[in-house]
Formats: sequence, structure tokens, C-alpha cells
Amino acid sequence: MHRIDAPVLSDAPPPQLLEVRVEPDRQWAVLRLTGELELTTAARLTSAVQELLDVGFDAIRIDLRGVTFIDSTGLRALLKLAGRDPRVATFELVPGPPAVQRVFELCGVEDLLPLTARPTA
Repeated sequence: MHRIDAPVLSDAPPPQLLEVRVEPDRQWAVLRLTGELELTTAARLTSAVQELLDVGFDAIRIDLRGVTFIDSTGLRALLKLAGRDPRVATFELVPGPPAVQRVFELCGVEDLLPLTARPTA
């Protein structure tokens, strides 16, 4: 018998990439995230923050309102950033949609993340 391997077709949409836009807002460097913060995209966020720190920004705000999905790798990246690089004077997160906030709640990390209620433009 010969075995024939056929490609598996899926109805699931392809994963959405993460877009990271950096916008200055007074003393803040604001990173607006759009898409999925997960295994294949978390490094993009980490790199963007490191680049901002390398050029001298010390107030970092990450806006999660456009995040459509977060997994444990994305959560770990946020927790690591919240762990305070000594070059960061101020760090905060603008809360994401309910599904993202639910992950924080289920993992019991809401108190470990510097979430702000302050809306940004």
C-alpha cells in the first residue's frame, strides 16, 4: 500500500499579525497594538520597547485596546516589561477588550500589571 499525504484544509482564518505603532504623547512613548499578541508576535513588542529604551524614552505606555487575542507568551512579555527595566521611569498599560482582560483575570495577574483607566486618544 502506498500512503498519500494530502494537505489538511482548514476553515479557520489565518492568524492576524501584530501591528505595533509608536506614537509620542507628551513625555510618553505610546505603543498601540493591533492584532494578536502571542507566541509568534510577542518578540515584536519586546523589540519595539527595547528600541525606545535604547534611544532614551523612559515613559512607556502600551495600549492594548486593539489586541484581539493574547496567549501565555504575550502575557509573559507584558509581565516581563512590567518587571521594570531600570531605564523605565514610568510604565503603564491601557486595558484591552474584555477577552484580553479575562486572560489577566483567569491567570491572576491583574495586580501585577500597571493597568490604567486613563483613556488615550
